[in-house]
Order: sequence, then structure tokens, then C-alpha cells
Amino acid sequence: MVDVRVIVYDGKHHSVDTRKLPSSPPAARLFMAAIREARPIVLEPIVHVENHRARCGDGDITGDLSAKRGLVSGTANGTVGTMIVRGRCRCRSWRATNRA
Repeated sequence: MVDVRVIVYDGKHHSVDTRKLPSSPPAARLFMAAIREARPIVLEPIVHVENHRARCGDGDITGDLSAKRGLVSGTANGTVGTMIVRGRCRCRSWRATNRA
């Protein structure tokens, strides 16, 4: 998310006993609750990726997917000696480095 603006109404601030650290966890919970209630939508296309590789290269694949701000959704055993890595990634990130 970008350009999020929050306005708090009826909040109290006391310079003597108000510290940032104790108020951070409740603020984070309230922010997450507000985001769930707002139901934001993704404005860019997401591609579902499934990669079949030799078992020894699965760490490289998951690292590359994570570097592209992707999300590894699971791994599974393929045929003998292979691994299947499934995930999601932004379409723009995926196309920029995977041209045929």
C-alpha cells in the first residue's frame, strides 16, 4: 500500500506519560482491522507461477521469487529428483526478467 493517510479523532496525547513504544502494537492492530474492513483491491495483475526444477535448485527459485516481491505458496515433490515450486508474483516483475 502506498499513500496511506490516517486521521485520529478524539485521541488524547499527554507529553509526560505518552511514549511511542507502548502505543505501537495497539496502533498496528487498529490499522490492520481498518484495512480488513476497507477491503482494498490489488491494482496490478498477479501471475500464478509453477516451476518444475531439479531438487537441488529449489532454493534458488524461491529466493528469486522472493526477490521479485513474490510469495511462495507451496512446494511439492514432482517426478523422481524434481521439485515443484508454486507462488504468485507481480506481472510486471515477472515479465521484466523472464522473456523468451
